[in-house]
Amino acid sequence: PEPFAVAFGLFPEICHALIIDIGAGTTDLCHYYGAFPTPDDQITLQMGGDRLDQWLLEAIETRYPECVLTLELVRKLKEKHGSVCLANDANHVSLPTKSAGVETFDITEILREYCQQFANEIVASAVELIERIDCTYRQETIGNIVLAGGGSGLKGLDTLIENACSDFGTCNVTRIHDSRFAGADGALRLAMKLPEAGWQQLSQSSSDANSDHDCDAADQKAA
Repeated sequence: PEPFAVAFGLFPEICHALIIDIGAGTTDLCHYYGAFPTPDDQITLQMGGDRLDQWLLEAIETRYPECVLTLELVRKLKEKHGSVCLANDANHVSLPTKSAGVETFDITEILREYCQQFANEIVASAVELIERIDCTYRQETIGNIVLAGGGSGLKGLDTLIENACSDFGTCNVTRIHDSRFAGADGALRLAMKLPEAGWQQLSQSSSDANSDHDCDAADQKAA
C-alpha cells in the first residue's frame, strides 16, 4: 500500500506511526509498524481531492449560477483558500461570468462547509483505526501521525486531527516533506532491502501476470 511505502521511507527502522495518504481518488490510512499491514491495519475511503473539487464546483455553481467554472479553477481555489479553520479569513475571489466579464464572489462559507465535511470523514476514520491499535503501541502511534499525498496541505487538518485524537494521549501530526515523491522514495528503499528470494517471487508474479494477460488476449482474438 502507498501509505506503507511512505512510512518505510520515513521510518526505515521499526517505528509505530499512522500514515494518512490523501490522494486524488482515495484517502488511505495505514498503521505502520515495520511489517506489511494486514486488512485490519488499514482503512480506505473512496474519496479524495477530486471528490472535494466536485463538491465545491457544484456548491459554487448553485450559489452563483452566473459563474463559469472548471474543475481546474476550483482546484486552484481549494489549494489556495481551502481550510478547516473556524477563524479563517473571508475569501472573496474574482471569477469569470457568463456575461464574459469578471466579478468578485464570496466563497468563504462554501469552502469552510465542504472542506470541513471532507476533513470530518478523514478524522472519523483516523479515530476508528487508532481504536484498533493495541494500547501498548497506541501512544507511540499517535505521536507519529503523518499527512501525505496531494491533499495533505489542507489548512487546519493537522490541528483538527490532533484535537480529535487528544483523548488517546499526546497527539502529534506532521505533513510529509514531499507529497509527490515520498511514496516512491520509500518504495526504492524497500526495494534496496528486498532479499534475493523476494526478487525471484516478484519476477515469478510478473511472469504469471503477463502469461494470464497473453491468454486473455488470445481468447479475445479467437472469439
